[in-house]
Amino acid sequence: MEFNKKMSKSGAVTLPSAMRRELGLEKGERFKITVTDGGLIELKRIEGECIFCKADNELFTHAGRFVCNNCLQQMNQIKNEGSANHE
Repeated sequence: MEFNKKMSKSGAVTLPSAMRRELGLEKGERFKITVTDGGLIELKRIEGECIFCKADNELFTHAGRFVCNNCLQQMNQIKNEGSANHE
């Protein structure tokens, strides 16, 4: 699938409706935008990001916030170390 699009004055580029339908994209979707050394612009669909490290994969929700698996493991380790010190 390939489309040619023009950037608006505000810098926006609209994804064509055929692409949005095929990919199941809906309004309000979030994307991570990265640019490679070669100038390739990449959009990655994300559901959210970790409130601590900003990772966008392996996310869990707690109290309406996203926390990634890595940060959750680090918090559990700190909790377990703290419990061991109180025994």
